[in-house]
Amino acid sequence: MFYNGATLDARWRIGWISFSPDFSAVTGRGIEPLILPPPPEDRAKTDIAFAASTIVENDMISLYFSIEDRILRRARVRYYA
Repeated sequence: MFYNGATLDARWRIGWISFSPDFSAVTGRGIEPLILPPPPEDRAKTDIAFAASTIVENDMISLYFSIEDRILRRARVRYYA
């Protein structure tokens, strides 16, 4: 599962977590964010990477996300079942 998480000063990032087949236990979690926006030129500017949706195709996941609430992107992520 991909999720959106933020720091106390609203710096949004995209992370991941995996579960057992019955969702009773966490089996993995990223220590660092999976996707970060480029470094802002000005710390006061918007600093956001926000996951929107996914599509699974064979052994790849297309993760659609936005940067700064204005730039749309897609990341291709390989997953292992």
